[in-house]
Amino acid sequence: MLVSFCAGAYWMCEKITYNPPHGTTKIRSGSHVFNAVSMQAYGPLPGYARPSNNSEDFGGCLPVPVSVKTLNGWKHETVWYGNGPAFFPLNTHDLPCDINVIARYRRIENQPIAACSFPFGKGEILMSGPLPHYLSHPVKKNNLLWSVITHKMHQQLFARQPLSMVSVPA
Repeated sequence: MLVSFCAGAYWMCEKITYNPPHGTTKIRSGSHVFNAVSMQAYGPLPGYARPSNNSEDFGGCLPVPVSVKTLNGWKHETVWYGNGPAFFPLNTHDLPCDINVIARYRRIENQPIAACSFPFGKGEILMSGPLPHYLSHPVKKNNLLWSVITHKMHQQLFARQPLSMVSVPA
């Protein structure tokens, strides 16, 4: 399973559009190593773009509201955001059939996808624009998005059928 956040999540998509707070818009192709999913990654989010502060703290991040898909419907929460992508279908308004939407950005026009996953070979790729693993005030610890992502990781990594051992004669 490959899990990618923020800058890494951009590269999982076929088309990347990055519109920095200062500077010119950059448009690139995603990673062809993983046969990038037919989605486009656009960022940063309007109203949430942050200039880099060249530090490893939360100074370059803002809390962003998201809706997280659960078995009981969509739940609202706030997670950290640091110029990561929003995900959109490429060329159409329909999602590729194998995309599992995990979260959407709230208070952003059309509520674009904030986190999603899709099968890849015998595994899965999960990408998230926000940073749900950052746990610091005002984002609550053990937020729902992080719980859903770690649950999916656990399912992919540990809930598989055990491999049969094969004996090869010498």
